[in-house]
Amino acid sequence: VFAQVGDIGKILSEGGVNAAWKQMPVLPSLLVRMKDGQASNDLLNEIITLFAPGQSRLAKQVIHRIGEDSGLVTATGRYVEPTLRRVGRTMSDLSGLHWIERFTHESATLLAVQKFATMAKTGKPIDPARLASIGLTPQRASEVSAHILQYGKFGKRGRLLEINMDNRWDLQAASDFIVGVEKWAQKTAQVNNIGEYAKWMTKDLGRVLMQFRSFGMSAWEISSLGDTQQIRRKNFAAFGTLLLPALFAGLGYMARVYTDSIGKKDAQKYRDEMLTMDKIVKSGINYAPAASLAPMVADATSIYTGYDPVFGFARTSGLQADPLFGNPLF
Repeated sequence: VFAQVGDIGKILSEGGVNAAWKQMPVLPSLLVRMKDGQASNDLLNEIITLFAPGQSRLAKQVIHRIGEDSGLVTATGRYVEPTLRRVGRTMSDLSGLHWIERFTHESATLLAVQKFATMAKTGKPIDPARLASIGLTPQRASEVSAHILQYGKFGKRGRLLEINMDNRWDLQAASDFIVGVEKWAQKTAQVNNIGEYAKWMTKDLGRVLMQFRSFGMSAWEISSLGDTQQIRRKNFAAFGTLLLPALFAGLGYMARVYTDSIGKKDAQKYRDEMLTMDKIVKSGINYAPAASLAPMVADATSIYTGYDPVFGFARTSGLQADPLFGNPLF
């Protein structure tokens, strides 16, 4: 869970502090939904209906595996793999990973919706480079804005209260809005999508080698390459998506160290050793989405050239960050 704190910085940097402030009243509903799954806010209910964010736990439902050649359920698929998947799903429940993933994805979707609403209300367009990254052109975005202004319900200071899509929106505008918001939210919340992986990564050996690496591989395309491309297109607001997540990731590391120190006899000594400025900065870089594969490359280089790993201490699993010895199999 502490490793996900950097995602909050990513969400704020992408959605903007202004959008976050406007939708702050929805925060209690998001937190209550983490507890009982119920949404007590009209806008949040619409978002859940239109975009279905935060469905990672549902996507990890255990099903039997079908053999690729015979089409029959294999012995491995019938007994071993479902058991391992159930264990993994249970561990994600106990650690709170599923709940924090749902919270971050729903928050990212909420801020993306508010971002479109702010564009519609103020008439200030979203950067064309950003629109291109979510599959929209300025002209199509302006059509979406017109529909939000016509059918949406606003509160004080431009806060969007209801989308009111129903059957009133033009089909093309509705499609552009849904696809644009979903793409924006998935990129912001770093949602892993198996469809974006290379085929070998979905095979048995690939899945073993990629244990605890899926986030880094996804972040490479979404953050490292994506944010760099935004900067190259002179969307300099993308600098915030490089720096703010690292700041929040450092805060998450500090919280993790304090939590780990509870019950230790030498708790103060442990905190003094782990909370040096050097380690806080390195941990922030390690968990920043834009860093993606850089910590793994740095640790691999250090180890294989006879130096101590740079980022190994920061991993919550306790494993090293290099591609070989950072895998639980080895």
